[in-house]
Amino acid sequence: MAITQKELKKEKEMVANLLKANGQDYNHWLHLHHQKCIEENQDLVMKALQAYKATPTEVKEDSKPNESSQLSNV
Repeated sequence: MAITQKELKKEKEMVANLLKANGQDYNHWLHLHHQKCIEENQDLVMKALQAYKATPTEVKEDSKPNESSQLSNV
C-alpha cells in the first residue's frame, strides 16, 4: 500500500519535533541521510557513468529528440 501525502507530512512533523527536542535540525539530518544513501550507492553511480561513457556517440545523439518532434509538442 502506498503512503499518502498526509501520512508523509505527519511523519515528517513527528521526526522534526523529535530532532528538535534533541537539539538537531531536520534539514541537516535529512541532508546527512541523503549523503549516506549516495555514498552507499556510489559504485552503482560510477558503473552507470562508465557505461554511458562507453556508449558510442551516435547512440547518444540518436536518443536526443530532433527539432521537428520538439515543434510538434508545441
